[in-house]
Amino acid sequence: MHSRSFNILIADDNHDNIHLLERRLRNENYIFHTALDGQETLEQVERVSPDLILLDVNMPIMNGFEVCRRLRDNKATRSIPVIIITAAKISIDDQITGLGLGADDYITKPFNPKDLVVRVERKLQVKALEDELRRQKEEISAVLFSAADAILRIDANKRIQFCNPAAQRLFNCANPPAILRYDDVCSHCPALTMGFEQVKPDANKQTAGYEVEMDDGKTIFINVSTISAANQQHDGWVLVLHDISRLKEIDRLKSNIIANAAHDLKNPLSSAVLYTELLVESIADPNSDQYALATSALRSIERMKQMTVHLLDLERLENGDILDIQACDLVEIGQDLVHQMNGLAQKQHIHLTARLPNTPVMVAGDFVYLSRAIANLMNNALKFTPPGGTVTIALEEKEGRAIISVQDTGPGIPLAHQARIFNRFYRIKDQQATREMIGSGLGLSIVKSIVSQHQGIVWLESKEGVGTTFYISLPILNSQTVM
Repeated sequence: MHSRSFNILIADDNHDNIHLLERRLRNENYIFHTALDGQETLEQVERVSPDLILLDVNMPIMNGFEVCRRLRDNKATRSIPVIIITAAKISIDDQITGLGLGADDYITKPFNPKDLVVRVERKLQVKALEDELRRQKEEISAVLFSAADAILRIDANKRIQFCNPAAQRLFNCANPPAILRYDDVCSHCPALTMGFEQVKPDANKQTAGYEVEMDDGKTIFINVSTISAANQQHDGWVLVLHDISRLKEIDRLKSNIIANAAHDLKNPLSSAVLYTELLVESIADPNSDQYALATSALRSIERMKQMTVHLLDLERLENGDILDIQACDLVEIGQDLVHQMNGLAQKQHIHLTARLPNTPVMVAGDFVYLSRAIANLMNNALKFTPPGGTVTIALEEKEGRAIISVQDTGPGIPLAHQARIFNRFYRIKDQQATREMIGSGLGLSIVKSIVSQHQGIVWLESKEGVGTTFYISLPILNSQTVM
């Protein structure tokens, strides 16, 4: 039995045939409607919206073939299943004509009652499934079209298959042509296209995210998700572009206030560290409560001082004042950092691995600050990877760029947090899998600023319960470049 009622329209100019079909198909979930000619059939279809039409061929005013053609030409009725039932002697050509006009089945009289029931049941089951799929599609379309975020669906050939109204407004393509290429849409924002080429995940990965400054001053965070077809073949990407300009402006205002405070606090904190160190040294008994309180106070003041140093450093980085750009080898940086952090990894029972080329990979950069950026990513990976896990640093060359990645097997970063993960002081809250860590919340902001000053981009791929990979992409220094 079906859980819903179905409207069945019987179109036949013979009352006896109508009564016969109603008796054969007697079912408490079927509601029968009738029509005695072709014109009335079309009128009834509009009136009752049947789930199935049993259609006779030889009817007055308009025959069944013409009715079928008109049903299929009308977008509102083309999905209604039609079974042609006729007592006339028909040829193969007639059957081909009926099926060619869009009929779903063809039954000749006399028919087997059980066969008729089975065919009707199947068509109604298919119709019910199609109606549910259509309903779900309409709901999804309504969500996509009303979404404030721009959404693009791009196929494997980088053609845009779908863009919602927010995307059309963002890219000034209110009336997109039938074939729209991603490169054409993004021609006014090369950084967006370059970022997509760098971060787009392949068929073996799920999502990635990166941030880009648009030409109109907007800051957009872009989530890129890969699409796999039913056969698991790569079938393109979905891009969700979230305007975070307001958040960035708030972050800038907050940062300016904090930077000014950091300037004022630097000297007093330095003095406080000095005086507290003298206090610690003056306590004779290192096991006393006074000594424990004094050393705890010293650590707290040193953390505050270190935060002010980071803030002032970040300010100078964003102004481009402190970098010493030279030719430097990323392989050397990677090897140095693995050597430095191997002891910490062993202490935490984490397996630290490296996949680095055997030959130098040169970029134009500040050796110290590039080392600092990669070290921040490695430190974070070691912080959030549980004992027994793995942290991997890798380096590869791709289309004239060096791609450094730091991968961990930690708890992952929820998608809702990824757009703000590079903001100053932003820390993920209420993440049960992540243990509480002491830190300034400035590490990733410093990474982003260092990378930006080197004409690079930084992004992440993360899946909860699997882990996170941070990537840095930098232009490779070619032999013609003069430092």
